Amino acid sequence: MKSKILSFSAILFSVLLLASCAKLDKVLVKKDGKWKVTRTRIKITSGGIPISDVTNNTPNLTYTFEKDNKGTITDASGTNTPFTWAADDDAETITVVSGGLTTVWNLTENEKKSIKGKSSYSINIFGTVSSYESEIDMERIN
Repeated sequence: MKSKILSFSAILFSVLLLASCAKLDKVLVKKDGKWKVTRTRIKITSGGIPISDVTNNTPNLTYTFEKDNKGTITDASGTNTPFTWAADDDAETITVVSGGLTTVWNLTENEKKSIKGKSSYSINIFGTVSSYESEIDMERIN
């Protein structure tokens, strides 16, 4: 009986060890492909005073990420805006550079078919700090 308990304990320990190792490994979701923006939010404050807080649940934008770290943003009118992009090794951020503006999306969700990210920065103009916060939700469409 004691040997059965020891065998069962050894098997249980092995299963738990394998399960815990699997949880530690982050899966880097493939980012290239076409992603539809499903929600955006932009919040602006100046000197701590709210200026704007706008959520758009139908933004009608598509990001196409190419494997060569280039891509295009397509708006509702069909206008394409080029960008370059990079994802970090830990699958925690995506950096997009377009029109001279660099946006680093800190990913709050990173799934095979969906991504959610947040970005923020502040600017001090003549002693007044203006803050810009944005959120983006995207779903893979191919």
